[in-house]
Amino acid sequence: MNFFTAPTLFDRVALQAFLLAGSGLMTGCASTEEHSPLDWREDPHHLSLVVAGTFESDEAAPTVGLDYEYRVSDFLGIGGVVEYAGADIDAVTALFAADLHLTHQFII
Repeated sequence: MNFFTAPTLFDRVALQAFLLAGSGLMTGCASTEEHSPLDWREDPHHLSLVVAGTFESDEAAPTVGLDYEYRVSDFLGIGGVVEYAGADIDAVTALFAADLHLTHQFII
């Protein structure tokens, strides 16, 4: 991303996707013998805090939000994302999400 020019739509989407993917690290729990964070069956709920930035034309705004996923199976999780971009943008984004867990590390 070039910070000296206005970001393109691709830059905005890539940045938000990167920050959203990284936010999942904040909800991990310590591994114990009784409860493994890798086994979704013990706790199918996943909640992440999204802290990002939104860029539109010449405007930039801090963005905060929540990401929730309920794991239905080894392959599928359903949930949603709600984000708020403050400052001059002053916009709320809400969307439904279906997460496809291809492997433990690769989720679409």
